[in-house]
Parts: sequence; structure tokens; C-alpha cells
Amino acid sequence: MLQEQEIDEALRRQITTEVLFELVVFTIDHAKSMRALANQGKSRERARAQADEKQQLLFAWLDKNLPRYPGRLDLCAADAVKAIRGLGRAPSWARRQITLYRAQRQK
Repeated sequence: MLQEQEIDEALRRQITTEVLFELVVFTIDHAKSMRALANQGKSRERARAQADEKQQLLFAWLDKNLPRYPGRLDLCAADAVKAIRGLGRAPSWARRQITLYRAQRQK
């Protein structure tokens, strides 16, 4: 009888230990997931802010220089990419932004 009680107690301790271990592992995994989600959100915000900053740089350059390029979108885009330090974008991106700029300014 005493031996059965010891076995039951040992089994209870083992189950409790396993459950606690699983709970700890789950908590750690959940914390990692939450940190990863938060970091992804921050990365998206940072990337959006950088894109907005680059767009504003291009728009400021266009305010000054667009009259020099009547109807020559490719040349304007190429010159903008060369002239603006830190833009780091392709002329195709600049062409799309110039089209957007023109549409916004015509309203």
C-alpha cells in the first residue's frame, strides 16, 4: 500500500514537472512570437517613413527642376536619381513618383 502511494506521488510529480515544462516552453515561444510581430511592425513603420522621406526629397527636387523637362519623363527621372544623394532608387521608381507628383499638382 505504501509503495503504491509512493508510485502515485512520483507519477504526480513527474506529470506536474512535465506540465510546468510545457507551460514554460509555450510561454517562451509566445514571447518570441510577440517580439517578432512587434519588430515586424517597427520595420514596416521604418520602411514607410524612409519611403515617405525619399518621396519628399524627390518632390522638393521636382518643385525646382520639373519645368526644365517638359514632356521628357525618362530624362527627368534619370537626372533626379543622379542628382538626389541618398535616394537609392531606380529611374522606374522615379518615373512613377513623377507621374504621381504631376497628378497631385494638377488637382
